[in-house]
Amino acid sequence: MDEHLAKTLARFRVDPQLGFLIKCRPEDFPMKYRSWVEICERFSDLITSCKVEEALEALPELACDELLTHEDYRYAHLLLVTITSGYLWNQRTSQIEKDFAKAICSIIHATSLNAIEENCDKPTEAALLEISRAVELGIASFAARNSFCVILIIDQIQKMKERLPAPFFYHQLRKFLWGYNQGSLAENGLIFEGAEHLGPLKYDGASAAQSSIVSTVDAFLGVKHQGTGDKFLKEQRRCMIKEHRQLIEWVEKFTPVTETTKHRNEAMAAISKFRTHHLTVVAYYILSQLPPDNKSAATGTGGTSFMTFLKNLRDDCQ
Repeated sequence: MDEHLAKTLARFRVDPQLGFLIKCRPEDFPMKYRSWVEICERFSDLITSCKVEEALEALPELACDELLTHEDYRYAHLLLVTITSGYLWNQRTSQIEKDFAKAICSIIHATSLNAIEENCDKPTEAALLEISRAVELGIASFAARNSFCVILIIDQIQKMKERLPAPFFYHQLRKFLWGYNQGSLAENGLIFEGAEHLGPLKYDGASAAQSSIVSTVDAFLGVKHQGTGDKFLKEQRRCMIKEHRQLIEWVEKFTPVTETTKHRNEAMAAISKFRTHHLTVVAYYILSQLPPDNKSAATGTGGTSFMTFLKNLRDDCQ
């Protein structure tokens, strides 16, 4: 790899093989925090048996002093926000107890990430995480082989239907992707004990708009989103690490794609096809599960009226 390119990727924390994903090996994670890993490994069983609160109270108070690398902090963030989400929506509370809140506040400060993430553990839930990872890797190769990569990405998304039934996703899994401004938290948000000065935290839920790679491709191709769609996409950058936000802004400013060409048109057509397929997946997993008289009011876990929002994003690529 060209030395300048390698330095640029390192500057923005982009892996040459994994793109925006991180190398995350539980066996390399400091043993001091093994209890965080263990509780996540059995989280689905804890939810089913209503023992999430008991498990959380049994966790030792741990300082974050042995988290040494960026990967350590990112993995710790994933573990702690998974526990947070499961606890909030399983216990139907709006408050995180002090010792645990202290650890997660340290992680949030170090990573510049919000306290929200997907919750995937059992084989059925893991399908969502694995396929999301495959899509991220596919889009990471997009610039080199756009049409072929989109075919592979759509194939990966199709596999989700084989492993993740729509009723299970909508009625059991989806609530763990909600933000802290929905459901029982809509009015007062989330409170961390010992950090009340932060005030009630009202984060948006998980959304594909939080994907750094999709926004980077848009920036590279010079896609101009309009109105509320553009505003929402920029707001979701708060859910990315700062280096990824900076990369998107850097690409927007310095993209070499400044005019319409045959290759740009092919790339735009491929992205439009991807967004069209995204619409069909959303319809399958959400609209198909709603009563007929409630479909027009449907919103995504990120808080948008998602069908209109997604159609507008697709149309911006045409």
